[in-house]
Amino acid sequence: MYALSGLRIAIAGAGVFGLSIAALCARRGAKVVLFDPRPPGRNASGVAAGMLAPALEAVLEQHSRNDYELLRRGYSAWPAFAAEVGIAAPTELEAGAIYLGPEAEVAHVAAGLAALGAAAERLSPAEARRLQPGLAAGDHHALYICEDGRLDPQVVLRDLQHVLLDLGGEVSAQPLTAFTATAFEAVILAAGYDSRSWAAEAPELACLQPIKGHVLHYAGGVVSGPVVRSPTGYAAPQNSGTVFGATMEAGRSDLGLDPMLVSGLEQAAADLFPVLARIPFMALTGVRATTPDGRPLVGRTASGLYAATGARRNGWLVAPLVAEAMVQALQGAAPEPAFDPARFAAALTNA
Repeated sequence: MYALSGLRIAIAGAGVFGLSIAALCARRGAKVVLFDPRPPGRNASGVAAGMLAPALEAVLEQHSRNDYELLRRGYSAWPAFAAEVGIAAPTELEAGAIYLGPEAEVAHVAAGLAALGAAAERLSPAEARRLQPGLAAGDHHALYICEDGRLDPQVVLRDLQHVLLDLGGEVSAQPLTAFTATAFEAVILAAGYDSRSWAAEAPELACLQPIKGHVLHYAGGVVSGPVVRSPTGYAAPQNSGTVFGATMEAGRSDLGLDPMLVSGLEQAAADLFPVLARIPFMALTGVRATTPDGRPLVGRTASGLYAATGARRNGWLVAPLVAEAMVQALQGAAPEPAFDPARFAAALTNA
């Protein structure tokens, strides 16, 4: 008998949290309906580059500086998670990452990685270009971080949806409403920043804030090897082409393109990989949800609804942990403290 056998679950949002939870719950016996009015993959998860970077995120991103062990657990959980739900393990998990920058910046990042206990190797310009041949010529100061990797978001989202459907789950192009939700025994809000529209029913969601990002998807370019990161942006190889990004526009939830921001990313991409100057691209935007500490809200809210949203930049990285935490919550377990939806409740009450 599966742990969730027969439980009727509605999930709002077909990003990596919604689909990961849906596939795992269906695998463990639940009857799942996933609601999302957006076209498949046209969400923040689908627009993203798919970097899985516990080491560099913990050093470069202020909100993640105390979360290295949590992020590392998320990275390490991907193979077992993929095996359980029944998708192919992402083959690029061990692709590594190169960090390029001015000498002082690279030294600072190297010191931060050493403080975490994360392995990093200094690279000469020639060594950096051997690992990623398309890099612009120059006297690069560089590091290689072997424990960071990547996956292909569009492939994984597609595979997770196929698993859900194969297990008898359903996908609806209609939005989940309060009326629709009454037909289910459990309702999971995993729609990124859009989950905040349920704050009247689940006040814990009122802490969510939006972060808009512009990303360039190239129709070619660098398609293999490590991710390259620098102070001006990152280039993530994918089979379909390079993904270059990204802006971080706090407080913005619109999806409009800003030509000046696109132009800036285009120039930064060409500076890093000259071949990209000759390759067409599509500029896309997505809106991430963040909490005050950058960790997601995962678990049962006071009203009985369930939340799975707010991971800032690390949704792909922690998705296996979030999916398992949600299964445990559905079985009545207490939330992991780092994910507890109630951890900002006092601040919201006093605001």
